[in-house]
Amino acid sequence: TNAVLAVVLAAPLMLLSKPLLMLWMGRDFAQDAWPVLSVLAAGFALFAMNVTAHYALLAMGRVRLVTALKISHYVRRVVTQNIVLALTVKLAVLILGALGLANIWEAVLADTGVTLLAVLSSMRVLLRKNRFRSAKMS
Repeated sequence: TNAVLAVVLAAPLMLLSKPLLMLWMGRDFAQDAWPVLSVLAAGFALFAMNVTAHYALLAMGRVRLVTALKISHYVRRVVTQNIVLALTVKLAVLILGALGLANIWEAVLADTGVTLLAVLSSMRVLLRKNRFRSAKMS
């Protein structure tokens, strides 16, 4: 059932990504970005199906599996923080724009700024990689 749901949700996005982007961002941007959106939709479908090789997890060994789980929990926390930050800033700029207090350039700068903050925040995972190597990995 997960496979069917993933295909039902991802297939229209994969097929309609170019027309949707052309309507949303214009022809030039759509030409460059529609393959990326299609790949993201395919990735969503694979994630939704939970396609993880069971034997690969078992072959990792207990220490590496525990380390991978610790890293995944930390990455999930960082991603959640980035999403909350981005949505909060976008909602604030949207409200300010609706009230006439923010123009398009402030919205663009806020979007670019929150993107840079999210990238810098994501780099925390790379800076703390030694934290997860407390157990000896072979």
